[in-house]
Amino acid sequence: MKVCVALSGGVDSAVSAYLLKEKGYEVIGLHMINYSGYSKENLKDVHSIADFLKIPLEIKNVIELFNEKIVTYFFKNYSEAKTPNPCILCNRVIKFGKLVDFSAEMGCDFFSTGHYVRKIKIDDEFNLCSGKDKTKDQVYFLSRIKKEYLSKILFPLGEYTKNEIRTIAKNAKIPVFSKKDSQEICFIKDNDYKTFLKNMGYEGKKGKIVHVNGEVLGEHNGLSFHTIGQRKGMGISYKEKLYVVKMDLRTNTLFVGSKKDTLKKSFMCEKPLFFKEVKDKFGAYCKIRFNMKKVKARIEFIDEELLNVEFENPVSSITPGQLAVFYDECDCIIGSAYIK
Repeated sequence: MKVCVALSGGVDSAVSAYLLKEKGYEVIGLHMINYSGYSKENLKDVHSIADFLKIPLEIKNVIELFNEKIVTYFFKNYSEAKTPNPCILCNRVIKFGKLVDFSAEMGCDFFSTGHYVRKIKIDDEFNLCSGKDKTKDQVYFLSRIKKEYLSKILFPLGEYTKNEIRTIAKNAKIPVFSKKDSQEICFIKDNDYKTFLKNMGYEGKKGKIVHVNGEVLGEHNGLSFHTIGQRKGMGISYKEKLYVVKMDLRTNTLFVGSKKDTLKKSFMCEKPLFFKEVKDKFGAYCKIRFNMKKVKARIEFIDEELLNVEFENPVSSITPGQLAVFYDECDCIIGSAYIK
């Protein structure tokens, strides 16, 4: 069987290709160049992995599609004072969209990546579930991919921890076994959002910074330079620690308050996508960002495109533009929707 592995240049996808080759698959490497200013050093790493594993390598330029679908989306949402997650959209449109199409064109039976997730078949249905390594909940980022693709996708790392993968890579002498993980959004240099927004044409409009008690504390340079839950970088001082609580685009006002003021018990979300059938009202475990613990929630359909989510206990920093992901008791994805 022939499998196409999306090689990023990092240790995870390299070990995925290695494990699949060890299992007897015919492996082809596929790498995408997705933004201008792409790292030549990373491309060298991709070639070194393919050479070491003795597998063919295809390089695909998807800059135009990436700019159109991902970068534009990211900028549009930020300019509307939302906090988007471009990696989630990239997974749906590019990695598990365009790259899956490339894989099929190359005659491959399967497509594979280095994500720490498991694909489990229950009652003839494929379920997308968290991997063994609970510190890397990458299934959160894959909760918007097309369910019909699951039968053709392999996740070799799902039953391993990150430390185990590092050990495999080191013992196998894979060239990038010690390469650090990337923690930043790939197309934002040095994680500098403000410079990115300015370069994209965003001109911040000054407005008031107001405490939730009504006290005017200062002035901001543009709502899009801030995000819900932010504690630093507001240029104001106060008798207690302050956090961004709300951003009012209509009045161009940044509201701040104490940690307690960031807590909310319910929110609305839109554009739901489900992996499983659900009722008009159902219970689930929910995460509103990937690095939080799952908490119990009740979800209710308002209409086909709108949900109300209510937690058992208040949660901090519910952020418009981010994704709410719903899990069952087995850490498998039920569905997701964007916080409104």
